[in-house]
Amino acid sequence: MKFSHLVQINDPHNPLIQSLSREQLWRGLVLRAEDPAQFVLALDSVRILQRGDKLLLRELQFGDSRIRDTVSFEPMVEVRYDSEASDGAPAARLVMRIEEPDSGQIFVRFDYETQAHHEPPGKDL
Repeated sequence: MKFSHLVQINDPHNPLIQSLSREQLWRGLVLRAEDPAQFVLALDSVRILQRGDKLLLRELQFGDSRIRDTVSFEPMVEVRYDSEASDGAPAARLVMRIEEPDSGQIFVRFDYETQAHHEPPGKDL
């Protein structure tokens, strides 16, 4: 399955919305990766297993289910989550990419992709 949606962050034509800078938005996307409990209601816990300059290896606990994923960063551009298949759930990928078509107009594109259950792990992902 593949799915994509675009969320407008800034609307320069709406004075009621406080604009965010690209840097502020980026810090929020990084925070979501490092402390997802603030953003994901069903998440019981998260452990950072490995940390690098542009990479996190995490284990997320949802009740009895554990999900391991790798989060990779392209600074100020995108955050990519690659989840391993587990507990009958297929491997999946989420990419959050910052788009700025015009100065002051900032969007985040969310691209989701799950791997079919019958494909071997790692293929096409």
